[in-house]
Amino acid sequence: MSNLEFFREVLATTVIDGPDDVDAFLSARIGASAAVLQVAVEHGAADASLVTAHSAASSYGWRMYDGTLTSLRDQLVPLGWLPSRPGGLEVVKRKDKLVQITPAMGTDGTGLRGGHPTCKHERGASTEAAIGDNQSSFADLAPDDIGWTSTQTWWLLYNVLVQGEDRLVRSELSLPLQVKNGRITEWGYRVLLGERSIGSTAVTIPAPAPEPAIPALRRRTVG
Repeated sequence: MSNLEFFREVLATTVIDGPDDVDAFLSARIGASAAVLQVAVEHGAADASLVTAHSAASSYGWRMYDGTLTSLRDQLVPLGWLPSRPGGLEVVKRKDKLVQITPAMGTDGTGLRGGHPTCKHERGASTEAAIGDNQSSFADLAPDDIGWTSTQTWWLLYNVLVQGEDRLVRSELSLPLQVKNGRITEWGYRVLLGERSIGSTAVTIPAPAPEPAIPALRRRTVG
């Protein structure tokens, strides 16, 4: 049995919550504060709030993703991080290239200690490659050892929910270790970032719409 296979068999997800523990972990391991991550998610939610009932079906999810990613880069690039897209995966990468962060909409368990979140939408080859590197970074190390050499890709997951007339978002920064059939199934760490209000339920999330019908062009008779 390889070191990687043994490590994955005995690994249990470490969940970190509580402001002091979260701040200490993020400072030591990531180099980005909880405030930076929370502001990014709130920025994404603000962008998503611009959608209306006339918007395309994918507008809400896309605007939130793009707004969160843009805010992460806006805040972290001045601190020496770099925008990057390895294999098409949009990330912001720490200057030592050991850590990078990418945002994604999560499922209902996002941000909850007892939750079992995954990405809401199926992931592709770039995610599988990134998670392969995450596994390699853990293969020969104790869980608290920060001496890895592979780039670790952390997912900033967020999930929007409604409570009464309020719209809220829960988020977490988490390190995936396995993906099956396009879904992340195992996490090494989940750093819970809490629940924040992002406005009222007046925001409309469009229902999926059918593809527009494009009429066939008729050849015009000449002469």
